[in-house]
Amino acid sequence: MNRRTLLGLLGGAALSLAVPRMGLGSDPQDFTINYGTFGLHDRQTAFSLCDMIQAEGSDFDDIKVIEWEQGSEKRYSVAIDVTGTFTDVRDRTNNDEESLAQLIDMHNPEGHDLSFLPSSRYDGRDVYKDGREIVSDLQPVPTRPPTGRVLYTDFRDPEFERQVEQRLTNIRPGGSRHEKITKGIKRGWKYKALIRDTVIAKGLDPEYADLFFALMIQESLGNTRARSRAGAAGLFQIMPGTGKKDLGMTMNQFVDLRYSIRTSIEKGIQYLEKPCLTQAQGDIRIALAGYNGGPYGLGDKIKDFRRRGKSISYNSIMAGRNSENSGYAPGIYAIQAYVTELSLPDENEVDFRKTWEIATITPGSRGLKMRLPDGTEVNFTDRAGTTNLDRLAQSYNAHVKNETGFDMNTSYFNGTIGREFKDMNAHVKKDGTLVSGVPYVIWVPKPDAIQQLTR
Repeated sequence: MNRRTLLGLLGGAALSLAVPRMGLGSDPQDFTINYGTFGLHDRQTAFSLCDMIQAEGSDFDDIKVIEWEQGSEKRYSVAIDVTGTFTDVRDRTNNDEESLAQLIDMHNPEGHDLSFLPSSRYDGRDVYKDGREIVSDLQPVPTRPPTGRVLYTDFRDPEFERQVEQRLTNIRPGGSRHEKITKGIKRGWKYKALIRDTVIAKGLDPEYADLFFALMIQESLGNTRARSRAGAAGLFQIMPGTGKKDLGMTMNQFVDLRYSIRTSIEKGIQYLEKPCLTQAQGDIRIALAGYNGGPYGLGDKIKDFRRRGKSISYNSIMAGRNSENSGYAPGIYAIQAYVTELSLPDENEVDFRKTWEIATITPGSRGLKMRLPDGTEVNFTDRAGTTNLDRLAQSYNAHVKNETGFDMNTSYFNGTIGREFKDMNAHVKKDGTLVSGVPYVIWVPKPDAIQQLTR
């Protein structure tokens, strides 16, 4: 998995992170090195440390970010599985300590005690070879970290990368999915900043934002009104049972929040974190497959493989699944890679929240009351003009034009402001019909922002 390079964070300091596969006259052994045995206090520090190790192309078999608890506080560490002689591993630890300490110091101003010694398995077992403890070979061993939750893992999987490249060919110009995926990316790009902000707010690895955007494109092509034959709905195509039972989403005769832009993104990412990432033990590739085909069976399979000491790869875990599900995660990675090849505007510049804001509206028997975020209230007394989103859009535009002289309908929405209203507020049921006496939360254009864009 390609992750961002953090050499700039260390001022270009040279890092010595490569792990020799063998030492002369010795057989290689399997070890786990745990960075931050006594606990990094910040989740993003652990992700940054993981980034730095991967950016240098270290020769590791598996890398994990672990979350565990010490009293009432959360702690984080990074565990790396490597193959080499004991001397190799000991030398690597000594070589890494200074470079890694520089990174930790920048994120750890309080000077918490940290360890960079070969230590214990993230699940509580000691350093081992072929499943057998070899603590005596590594004495003294520091205090082992408590059992923790794997937030991220990356095992090397050339076959997975081959599948990604194969699907990327179908998305690039000349490929069978090129036109559809390109159109979807451009349509959904205005939601990318909200996806990024949601990922960060949930404390997930910020790089997941790119993958989750690709997931949204795969699921809905950026169409807020998308609905599958199976009944999945919205940007993240959430099923009715999942939305109501697992995610607590409101779905009634008036609104279906699976179609809400903000709620769909928030709940889709929530489901990816728990249960998908949790069941996948931090492996985002398997978590994505779980989002598509169900996470619990995959989680049980991973646990069984680890218990029996079997080698884990994406294909070994996905064996027996149908081709749609097994090819799902490589397809997401292919879309992510293709996005980087397009000339797209800065995601912050096209963030839909720059031109739309949330309003509360309450239809009544004689009209409608709209309350904007700044407290301004707009009353529409023409009931015929407020019975659905299309007519509300026209009435709102007429109000703005009367107050400011600015016509949003022709200069920005090309005469389709009603359609835009429906796309932005697809959660309103009955094709956008507003039921009297029911309060709604909807997105409305910001006239001042749109006027600035059209000058």
